[in-house]
Amino acid sequence: MRVLVFLFIGLIFCNSCDYIDPYMYLTPKERIRLSNEKVNQSYLLKIESKQNRNILRQSIKLDPTNDIAHKELALYYLESNNLLEWDKYISKAVELNATHWQLTRGYYSLYYLQDFESALVDFYSVEQLDVEAYLPYNTHVAIMKGLCYLGLNNVEKAKAYFKSYLEKEYLDNSQNALVCYYLALCHQENDPLTCINVCNQGLSYEPIPDLYFLLSKVYKKNKKSLLGTKALKKAKELICMREVEFTLLHQKYLRVSEYLVFNE
Repeated sequence: MRVLVFLFIGLIFCNSCDYIDPYMYLTPKERIRLSNEKVNQSYLLKIESKQNRNILRQSIKLDPTNDIAHKELALYYLESNNLLEWDKYISKAVELNATHWQLTRGYYSLYYLQDFESALVDFYSVEQLDVEAYLPYNTHVAIMKGLCYLGLNNVEKAKAYFKSYLEKEYLDNSQNALVCYYLALCHQENDPLTCINVCNQGLSYEPIPDLYFLLSKVYKKNKKSLLGTKALKKAKELICMREVEFTLLHQKYLRVSEYLVFNE
């Protein structure tokens, strides 16, 4: 009888093992170290893999304050199009470390979700963070704000932010050319002459196909078909010279010319 009782107790204990924290005997420092190691392991895996998800969950279980693990797990859910879980984990990452992840959340809200209003909330909040480490990112916040307002059809505010960026005269010619493209879009409908001038300003920084494609549209709309044809040809030549990477928004006002030019 005693043997049966002990066997019964043993079975209960074994069945309850699933609920015991396997890391319960680690010291706080050991848990933090192992949590960081698991984040490093996750970098070697495909972001959309379940193995990546499971390792990051383990990392958070080891150290619930690991903001990097929360951010990386948020990206897994974003890649999986699980927006509720994305929001849960990226919000926790921002709560734990707004200095590092507030701008990141705004970036993905803009470029991946086209949630312009939410992105703006983060971009304006960034201005309240007096942190030197943020300075490299802040040089581009004006661009992202401008894109948000462009996406919201607030053209005047979009123009103001794009102009404010260009006035700083940064040495990044590729970025300057791209901002000229955005600014030219703001003038495309109501001020074609300014649109053309801004496109040419952008081309003086770097000849990108987006600018030539926009020029072709403006020229053709204003009955300058020869110039439009030349600009379109130049856009196609530039596209064929390099591998196409869609790095801009594929959205109503914010599409790269590579996406459109061969459908013209």
